[in-house]
Amino acid sequence: MDAPHRLLFALTLALVAPQARAETLIATADGVAGTCPTRCSLREAVAYASAQPGAHRIELAPGTYHLGHALQRDASDPAGEDASAAGDLDVTSELTIVGAGIGQTVIDGDHLDRIFDVHLGARLNLERLTLRNGKARTEGGALRNRSETRLDQVMLEDNQVMADTVATGGAIANLGSLLLTNSTLRNNRALSNVADAGRGGAIYNRGHLFIRTSTLESNLSSGQGGALYNLGSVDVARSAFIGNALSGRGSGAAILNTEGGVLLMSNSTLSQNRPGDGQGAFANGQPGASGNASTLAFLANVSIVDNGNYGLVNFASMTLRNSLIAGNRHPAGQGEAHPRNCLNQGARFRARGLLLGEDGGACRADWRIDDALTFTQLLGPLADNGGPTRTHALLAGSPALDRGTGSCTRHDQRSAARRQDGDGNGVPGCDLGAFERRTPRQGS
Repeated sequence: MDAPHRLLFALTLALVAPQARAETLIATADGVAGTCPTRCSLREAVAYASAQPGAHRIELAPGTYHLGHALQRDASDPAGEDASAAGDLDVTSELTIVGAGIGQTVIDGDHLDRIFDVHLGARLNLERLTLRNGKARTEGGALRNRSETRLDQVMLEDNQVMADTVATGGAIANLGSLLLTNSTLRNNRALSNVADAGRGGAIYNRGHLFIRTSTLESNLSSGQGGALYNLGSVDVARSAFIGNALSGRGSGAAILNTEGGVLLMSNSTLSQNRPGDGQGAFANGQPGASGNASTLAFLANVSIVDNGNYGLVNFASMTLRNSLIAGNRHPAGQGEAHPRNCLNQGARFRARGLLLGEDGGACRADWRIDDALTFTQLLGPLADNGGPTRTHALLAGSPALDRGTGSCTRHDQRSAARRQDGDGNGVPGCDLGAFERRTPRQGS
C-alpha cells in the first residue's frame, strides 16, 4: 500500500472508530432555554458540552434552529470569541449532533456567521440534518474543521464565504480530517472581491478528506475549484459532481487538485460542470505552478461527461484506469460547439482502459469515439438509474461495455456488483466509467 493510500486508510479508521459513551442533551428549536443539560437551546447545549469533560450527544427534534446571535467584531477582537456565546458554534470537545433527517432538522446561520468551528483536539459528528445560510468572511461558510469531523446524511446548502481577499470553502474549509458520507452540498459559494480568488465553492481542503456516496451540485467559485479545491489528500468514491461552475478564469469547474494535492477517485461522475472562461471540469495542476511535480491524481472507473471547455485538463501527474471522457464541449458562439474532452500539458499522463471522445487534445487513449455519438451510441443522459447518486447509464451495444482492462473495482457508483456480462456474450467483463450495465436478460 503506497503512502497516499496508507494515509487515507488511517484517516478512515480514525473517523469511523466507535465513539465513547456520551451524555445526551435535548435542544429546543425555539431557543427558549429550559434546564441545561436536561433541556437547552442549541447554543447552550454546545457551550455546555464544550465546558464538560467527556463525550456529549445533542438530539434535535424536527424544526429550524437559528444561529440567533451575531458576533460583533471590532479592532480589539477581530476574530471573535471561542465559547459559543455569539456567532459560530465552537466545538472544543467530542460532540455528536443528531437530527430527525435532512430537511426536517435545519440549523440556519441566518447569514450572520459560519455555523460550526471545530477547534484543535475536538471531534464533531453531525447526522441527519441540514446546515443552511452560514456566512463567513474568510473560510468555511458553514463549517471550519481544524481537527476531526464526520458528516453523515447531512445537507449543506446556500452557505457562502464573501471575502475581500481569498475566499476558501463556501460550505466547508477542512484543515484537519473530514469524513463525508451520504450527503449533499448544494448552492454554496466561495466569492471574493479580488479577481479569481475564490477557492472551493463547496469545499476547500488542506487536510485529509474522505467522500463517499455524496453529491456536490450547483456550487460556485469566483476563481478555482467550483466544488472542490484540494491542496491535501482526498479519496472520493461513488459520488457525483454536477452543475458546478466558475465565474472567473480559473481551473476546475468541479475539482481543482493543485500544489502537491493527492486525489484518488473511483466510480464517480462529473457532469454538466461549467468552467466559464476557465478550463476543465477536473483540473490536475495549473499552468506553470511550482507544485505540479508533486501533484498527483488517480482516477478509476470515472465518467467525465457533458461538461464545458474540456472535461479534464492535466498539468501535473495523472493516471486514469477504465474510465470514459466524452461529450464535453466548448460553446462556439454562433457556430457549432467544439469537442473539448481532454487536454494534457503535464509531466506525466498515463491511461489504461480509457475511452475518449475525439478532440485532438493530446491525451493518449485505448479507444476513441466520434464525440457526436456520445449520447446516441455510448451512454444515456444524466439520470436516477438506481443508487443514491445520479449516473449516465451505458446504452445497449455501447463501446464501453466489458472493455475494462486489468484489475476491476468491485462495485460501480450505484454499488452494483462488477463484473457483469453487459454485452451478453456470456463472458462477464468490467465496463468503462462509473456505471456497470447488467446482462441483457436482467435489463439495464
